[in-house]
Amino acid sequence: MPGTVEQREQAKREIMLRNKKDIFELPQELQLLGKPVLIFNVGPMRHPRSMGSYGQWTIPACPEDEPYSKAVEVPYITNDPVHIDMFQMAHRHDSGRKLAADIIGVGQFHTPGEDLTKWGVFIAAGDEPTEEELTKAHRALNRTYEELIREADSYWNAGPSEYKNVTALHRHAAACLGQKDKPWARGIAEMKMCDICGSAVSPQAAICPTCRNVIDEERVVKARLRGYEHLWKKKSAEAE
Repeated sequence: MPGTVEQREQAKREIMLRNKKDIFELPQELQLLGKPVLIFNVGPMRHPRSMGSYGQWTIPACPEDEPYSKAVEVPYITNDPVHIDMFQMAHRHDSGRKLAADIIGVGQFHTPGEDLTKWGVFIAAGDEPTEEELTKAHRALNRTYEELIREADSYWNAGPSEYKNVTALHRHAAACLGQKDKPWARGIAEMKMCDICGSAVSPQAAICPTCRNVIDEERVVKARLRGYEHLWKKKSAEAE
């Protein structure tokens, strides 16, 4: 930019003045006219949500020793800046409850995959969740857990190549619904691996349920299981 330092600074000030926009906002006393809309969570996962011009929101997980999470507060009236023309901006005002619904992914223009109510997230009607709201949230969360358990069952039944699809979330669902005895719910670290077919096998198993390979020969002989008589004879011969 030509000219002296003072001339360049003056030019910058003039450009800034020309680009300055008048911003019209709702008076503060009207913005605070009502109480904030509160979002709670009874599930174990936190949910970050990007809401465009409304910014980033995060719904915290519910602590294990608490009945519900810390509240996410959405203002009673929301402000969304919009351009009127080159020199003016205004704030588009809307209901905070509508923004709260968008945050949890329910209502018009939202897909089922965005819906956080299935994970135990909900908007409270008042300052604190009611027993009815908590019961409804837990019921929705348990339905999701049931779906996860059915999904993990199908992976398990499909064979060893599908075991990798069983996640910690599937096991958490089984634990929450008292189904920790399912073979896939114990976790890979707790399972034995069959050296013949590669299946994950319960640490209590003496025989692989998939290929019938003997994993604990001593227990099979001691129990004198039918179909494994050759092992009894082998042990008897070794004893002699």
